[in-house]
Amino acid sequence: MASRRKNVPVYGLMAVIGLLPLLSVVLAGQIAAANGCGLHEGSVQPCMILGFDAGGILYTMTVLGWLMLVTNLALIAGVAGLLWEALRVVIRKSLQK
Repeated sequence: MASRRKNVPVYGLMAVIGLLPLLSVVLAGQIAAANGCGLHEGSVQPCMILGFDAGGILYTMTVLGWLMLVTNLALIAGVAGLLWEALRVVIRKSLQK
């Protein structure tokens, strides 16, 4: 039983890793929108933030969204593992009553 509980942090880490590319795209979009910059995957757009052209960084953050094609598998597996462990706890508690 204790070995199963050791898997919960692993499942949580898998879910977080699966969400990182999505967070990168959302953050890049929010930064670009807040500064009135255009943002798309076709090419780098100039984006001046406090005198610094952050267009290349924002472009890279947006293109990293394609990494979701791989990390979605980790997200699905992590969420499924967390749900499985939660279901096991609920079933075990209901059987003890």
